[in-house]
Amino acid sequence: MNSGTLISYKLNKLPPQERCKIYRKLNGWKDKSQHSKYTYDRKGILSSIPHILINRCVLIVGKEDADKIISFLNENNAEVFVREIILKKSDIENLK
Repeated sequence: MNSGTLISYKLNKLPPQERCKIYRKLNGWKDKSQHSKYTYDRKGILSSIPHILINRCVLIVGKEDADKIISFLNENNAEVFVREIILKKSDIENLK
């Protein structure tokens, strides 16, 4: 696996509530209850996919996992930009 997929997306045209829902479904979040007595980690799509987060809306994934993320973003009306890239050895190790 020498190549990966760079995915960049924009959610500017969506209302803030929808953007928050999409970020949470994608990245997961920490949920607190009983005045922060209990903390729960809610998993997102990226919790089970090896990835490198470049920026808030830019990430690198393996080619085999790219379709899952791209289809999720397209279903949620995000502007998606995709490029195939050549990975360095350190990037390949991070994606395993």
